[in-house]
Amino acid sequence: MSVLTNKREVDLEEIACSYLINMLKGFGIKDFVVQTKNFDGGIVLDIKSKTLGFVIGKHGSVIDAMQYLSTLVVNSISPKYYKVKINANRYREKKELALTYIAKKACLEAKETGKSVVLNAMNAYDRRLVHVAVEEESGVISYSQGSKANRHVVIALDNKKSEKK
Repeated sequence: MSVLTNKREVDLEEIACSYLINMLKGFGIKDFVVQTKNFDGGIVLDIKSKTLGFVIGKHGSVIDAMQYLSTLVVNSISPKYYKVKINANRYREKKELALTYIAKKACLEAKETGKSVVLNAMNAYDRRLVHVAVEEESGVISYSQGSKANRHVVIALDNKKSEKK
């Protein structure tokens, strides 16, 4: 997407990609490729490399920070909100599968024991993925509890559904 700023056209995809490449080089990563894919209202920057453990960080903290900073840089120029998503070696897809598995397992545990299951603290996006996975299961509900860095998902029996039986 190109925008006009101060009488010159700026390519937001190019800015996002260049910013990411400069960050990766700043981290000392040499052997990588960044593939881009546009979607309505934004871009996905997919990093391919054999040495990306550091870029992902613990629980995705580094890649999330890189995505946040890239979005800030691009939106400081764009008059309309432009989403920048960063992925590395399919990390986001793998994490979504893992969170869905954890949610389904916790649902089963809640149904079998009749007790609420408290998951580890996670960021808002990860909690949303868990809530979506729990919605697909019958007889259980999920809600977030806690504050700031200690916010987590609780999966419990759906008393409204079990009262109807």
